Amino acid sequence: MDSMISIVLPIYNVEQYLERCLESVIHQTYKNLEIICINDGSTDSSLEICKAYAQKDRRIVIVDQENKGLAAVRNKGIELAKGDYLSFIDSDDYVDPCYIEKLYESLIEKQADIVVANVRYEQEGKESYCLLREKYDPKHVMNKHEAMCDYLSAQGGIGNYIVNKLYVKEMFEGIHFPENKLFEDAYTMFKILNNADRVYMKPDVYYHYCLRDDSITGAYDPAGSDNFDLLEGNISKTKYICEKFPELGDLAFHHLFLSYLGIFYRVIPVYEKKKDKMCDYFLTVKNIKKKYNIKFIDKKNYLIYLLMCINPCIYKNIYKMIRK
Repeated sequence: MDSMISIVLPIYNVEQYLERCLESVIHQTYKNLEIICINDGSTDSSLEICKAYAQKDRRIVIVDQENKGLAAVRNKGIELAKGDYLSFIDSDDYVDPCYIEKLYESLIEKQADIVVANVRYEQEGKESYCLLREKYDPKHVMNKHEAMCDYLSAQGGIGNYIVNKLYVKEMFEGIHFPENKLFEDAYTMFKILNNADRVYMKPDVYYHYCLRDDSITGAYDPAGSDNFDLLEGNISKTKYICEKFPELGDLAFHHLFLSYLGIFYRVIPVYEKKKDKMCDYFLTVKNIKKKYNIKFIDKKNYLIYLLMCINPCIYKNIYKMIRK
């Protein structure tokens, strides 16, 4: 008999998209599934939709809880999962009918710990596009170091997403998504990769990632706490990689500095309100650079860094003049 695969679906006020997601899951060509639907305090009809589907499909397990956030839902799903393998699908997304079957076949054939599907980004009124544009050798399985390099590469396909992957469940041993944080995947994916010895890319299988303006990533507030949650995730990632993969420290720091700059640019309209926090975070960035003897891999960013070391306001004013 085929092994059981647990699929975790976080659900919060997605009545408009939930049926599409559930239809794609219950009609998977791979049948031995445990479908864990965790309703995170929805105030719309999402729970009723889940209950209707559970009456038609006994593989569906419903958990109804007060709103605790996506990280808590993921943690609960891992705790409850009975399968030997684990996958996550966001309830406003959907997957190909052969999604689980193809990933599972590759996982067994390649003796992989994680198999990564392609992501097709879709938004109403816009042309879709794919995450994996580079060609991957279908015979090659990445080792731990190669997987971390791909994860850090701008052209890589692993990314921060917990979705679009099939995992051996043991990959989540010692893993806890940080609750009360946005962008919780950014705090976690690099730790999961460190648990994996073999990672395989499957670019011909698609996870359909549906972009929405009212999603967590779509409703991005320049003055909101999510800016700093994402930056803190990148700080955690950089420290971890510098300790575990020192040869990749420069590349990890490059991503951290780009993350800091991205947030710096976004808070410029409200800079005076965020100035103290931004200065504190820049001090953290400086301390990481010093502790791990980081070398900049980009001269332009190194010049920006030197200007900020003198005074961040100097660079802020230069940037505003250039942007005019």
